[in-house]
Amino acid sequence: LTPRFGVSGAAYSVLISNLLLVPVHVFLLGRIAHVSFATTVRRSWRIVAACTSMCAVLWPFASTWAPSGNVDAIRQLLVLAALGAGTYGSSLWGLWKLSGSPEG
Repeated sequence: LTPRFGVSGAAYSVLISNLLLVPVHVFLLGRIAHVSFATTVRRSWRIVAACTSMCAVLWPFASTWAPSGNVDAIRQLLVLAALGAGTYGSSLWGLWKLSGSPEG
């Protein structure tokens, strides 16, 4: 995908390959560590929800902000990284508190 679609194609190819590997990893986790799929979902739903909220916040900014040069691209990277980290961290913390602050 990279020669035809450039950097976006490379990113999508990594995304697709990682999505295809998720069932393999879940299977191996269950087989080697004896962790069920239900346990995996129970332990990771907050992470998935925090990632979803981070994407929802970042997508409008990243899709409309076209950097005009190197300095603007660095500024965009720093702003979006800080916004993403703040959104992810606060979402994860909030969901953890709403869940009763479970261990793990």
